[in-house]
Amino acid sequence: MGILGKSKSKKEEKKNVAPAAHVEGKVVSHRPFLSILKKPWTSERAHDLQARNQYIFSVALNATKPMVKKEVERRYNVTVLAVRILNIKGKVKYYRNIPNRRMTLRKAVVTLKKGDSIDTQ
Repeated sequence: MGILGKSKSKKEEKKNVAPAAHVEGKVVSHRPFLSILKKPWTSERAHDLQARNQYIFSVALNATKPMVKKEVERRYNVTVLAVRILNIKGKVKYYRNIPNRRMTLRKAVVTLKKGDSIDTQ
């Protein structure tokens, strides 16, 4: 609402929004809480894959292979050879005969160069 009851036009309202940054042709938001790597994936299979220099991470739903590779190399100072992405669709579970959907997940299996390692504890 403007002065004396005049409402702002939609163009003026959009000018107040912070612009998004452009990195390598992709639009990146200014929200620091949105990270590509969420956390290391902990399971027996993930532990067994560490012997073959492969690590599993829970990643953002919009993460791509190049983004995951760049983030792992930047955060852990290692050389990434390959990245594989898996989508895990959320299950439908019933609570008091009301269907609810669990969250959809995305995980990445990252293969490192021989000799590199990541401390996931």
